[in-house]
Amino acid sequence: RSNKYIDETMPWVLAKDESKREALASVLYNLFESLRLIALMLSPVMPESAEKIISELGLEMTDFSALEFGITVESKVQEKVKPLFQRLDLEAEMEYYAKKEDEEKEEMKPEITIDDFNKLDLRVGEILAAERIKGADKLLLLKVKVAGEARTIVAGIAEAYAPEELVGKKVAVLANLKPVKIRGHLSQGMLLAAEGDGKPAEVLEVFKHDSDSRIH
Repeated sequence: RSNKYIDETMPWVLAKDESKREALASVLYNLFESLRLIALMLSPVMPESAEKIISELGLEMTDFSALEFGITVESKVQEKVKPLFQRLDLEAEMEYYAKKEDEEKEEMKPEITIDDFNKLDLRVGEILAAERIKGADKLLLLKVKVAGEARTIVAGIAEAYAPEELVGKKVAVLANLKPVKIRGHLSQGMLLAAEGDGKPAEVLEVFKHDSDSRIH
């Protein structure tokens, strides 16, 4: 409201007219008191900033008993005041966050040989059924046709897909991953998915090959 009050009263215009000195003084006093009250109300959550405002107004910090408009009789306002909050250097901020993003990018994992890669049994799997796992917001229990059988696979894609969306999809599966129990369910493989840049996980789909086709 104080900003709007400045626009409405235009103190810079009043200052140019000697006959408007009394009106100018009234406007400046009202703004002065508004800043004092704002500082008092800010003091519980932004004590340092509130203290700076009060200091620049030439006053001493008080408690909420002074939360009343029009009680200031005298003060000594500084002729030159420092900005309460420094203006952001947009270019410097963008450079900082770009650098931070580069630092946060995942480093490449150690190199592997072709023999290491050949140990992975990557195949096309068809999702036959999908359901949520009770008490696990990020996990889905999938029934996947792969390697000549129907397997259960636990996948952390519940935030990206509703179970019914997945049924019938043909996806990339790591078929020879050692089975492990997750939330009481046996997971017999792993779906391959892309993720990053703050986007939801996206399973890698296969469209032109049948389930159990090998992926190289």
